[in-house]
Amino acid sequence: MGKSRWYHDLTTQYTASVDNKIDTYDSLFFTSAMWKSMKNGFKHEIPLSLQIRPFNNFSISPSLRYTGVLYTQQIEKRWDPDYYDESRGKIIPSVINDTIRGLTYGQALVPTVSASFNPQLYGTFQFTKKGSRVESIRHVMKPSIGFSYSPESGRLSTDMYKTVQYDTLGNTREYSIYEGSIYGTPSSGMRSGSVSFGLSNIVEAKVFSKSDTTGKPKKIKLIESLSLNTSYNIFSDSLNWSPIGMSFRTTLAENINLQASSTFNLYAISDKGTAISRAAVTQGQGLARMTNLNMSLDFDLGRLLRGKDSDRQQQTMGATGRQVPGQAAGEAGTEGTGPDSNLPLATNNLDEFGYVQFEVPWSLRVAYNFSYSKPGLRTNITQTMTLSGDVRLTPKTAITYNTGYDFRQNEITMTRIGISRDLHCWEMSFSWIPVGYLKSWNFTIRAKASMLQDLKYERRKDYHENY
Repeated sequence: MGKSRWYHDLTTQYTASVDNKIDTYDSLFFTSAMWKSMKNGFKHEIPLSLQIRPFNNFSISPSLRYTGVLYTQQIEKRWDPDYYDESRGKIIPSVINDTIRGLTYGQALVPTVSASFNPQLYGTFQFTKKGSRVESIRHVMKPSIGFSYSPESGRLSTDMYKTVQYDTLGNTREYSIYEGSIYGTPSSGMRSGSVSFGLSNIVEAKVFSKSDTTGKPKKIKLIESLSLNTSYNIFSDSLNWSPIGMSFRTTLAENINLQASSTFNLYAISDKGTAISRAAVTQGQGLARMTNLNMSLDFDLGRLLRGKDSDRQQQTMGATGRQVPGQAAGEAGTEGTGPDSNLPLATNNLDEFGYVQFEVPWSLRVAYNFSYSKPGLRTNITQTMTLSGDVRLTPKTAITYNTGYDFRQNEITMTRIGISRDLHCWEMSFSWIPVGYLKSWNFTIRAKASMLQDLKYERRKDYHENY
């Protein structure tokens, strides 16, 4: 109620957890070795964030995250040039881990500030031609720009890292004193910053249906999404621009789903197949290199063949060729008898001449996938087609199937055939994989109640028995 204040968008929470973990052998239960191998710890976190909105579509979000851990031990690594390896029976210079027991506490405080601007632009084109089925087309553009910065915050964190020599040449590396602990080491803030860019497009249209008598247009989406995005790393020494990602999605005829996504790299590639800090256009490799492309097309073939009228008919109980509950087979009834029925035999299951109306509900989903990738010098292309669906023989019996074909391997992908039967309080199912290295079958009768899921009878042949 009332005017919104800045502190209304201030959010915080506190989470804490404690764990004790023992990983040992049964012969060492309740011995000193078991207690020495026990790992335990305590961790708590306090994130604090605030969102400031100076004007519409623009926000600034400073945040602060505090993380602390409490352990009963820590490790210290040292280089021992005279270490004697008993398993090999000789001196091998190695890095030795010493466990120092006692309470130790580590903490990290990481500040971050981010900002984003997300406007929306609209454009509409009106069709004024008389008799046109298209009333208007609207284009929605959603550009976005974001900024994120995190300063170096090592001074706000405890010293949880040390260095140790690891070879005879005197080379050193950094390690954490909490290495191998339950909660690990709190991440201390490293300086980072990036600027992200994005653009999303939506194209819609208002069209009049041929069979519509209301005079009101129907809204359809010509392009559900067409977007691209990238980002720029401010503090990176090279390859600051990340790959440009593009994606596209639309639906044709309310049934055919079409999707595509691709990635483009702005940097050139060397003879060894690695990216170099030079623009691809300067090396004659085009404005950008396409590193991968994925496309998919899927549709319901049964829906295309049956049509919308058949779909609506099959949603009713009598139009599926199944017996109406409470009515004997062949028994005349008034429900489902149309005005064209001139014989008393016409019912939901029998036509006007007394013959059975057998329309089996079925579905068949077809999907095609194409994948192209070329991160380096080698090109990889895969193509697959999958078929899936079901056939309902009776109201309580259904057959499901799933198969496909791999065009690259020139072989049929994993094929699965299943039969399910509703037994009122029980359900019966049979699953069969007839070909491939996963060839197996499984037969199950189980109770439908969730609290009786363990009450079942099962027989199977696992694919491991093929070897």
